[in-house]
Amino acid sequence: WSVAEAPDGSLLLGTGGDGRVIRLRTGQAQQTLFDAPESSIFALAVAGTRVYAASSPDGRVYAIESDGTSRTFFDPQEKYIWALSVDTAGRLWVGAGDPAVIYRVDPNGASQVIYHPPAAHVVSFARDASGRLLAGTESPGRLYRFDASDKPFVVLDAGASEVRAIASDASGALYAAVVIGSSDDSTTGGETASVSVASTTVTT
Repeated sequence: WSVAEAPDGSLLLGTGGDGRVIRLRTGQAQQTLFDAPESSIFALAVAGTRVYAASSPDGRVYAIESDGTSRTFFDPQEKYIWALSVDTAGRLWVGAGDPAVIYRVDPNGASQVIYHPPAAHVVSFARDASGRLLAGTESPGRLYRFDASDKPFVVLDAGASEVRAIASDASGALYAAVVIGSSDDSTTGGETASVSVASTTVTT
């Protein structure tokens, strides 16, 4: 479900079904850093030597320290946590769902609600060339950018059902992978979703 790169170049993988965080290093056997009680690790983020792992359902954010110890770092009311991002001040941004909400959590665990998007879920995070947070939602699919005062601005509203992934380049162009239609084949009798890629350039 999720991939992040650690400062030493190793890759961290969040799995589904068994809810583990796995470390991959060149020439070494894979290592399980963390095994969550929940079934999936939908998001990972790295802050220095600390790894944050977001589990679902009944989502929690766990902090995994460099000595291998782990603890519950943030436990919101929402059922799903889909996205994590660490800003330059070391604060953790958390995108959750059912209903959609964006939290910001200080390194000591103090949290505040930044925004309640009019959507079901916040499913993706990224940073633009200036370090501002980009957030993608589901039902409906919109792309938001947050300014220095935490005010959201809708960058893209293309009539999609989900903004699944976001990328930014040095020129300021933003790229969004969006889902057209429903992607939930477990509740709609196998409805097929189509995926398209939209891009927009943001003037900074």
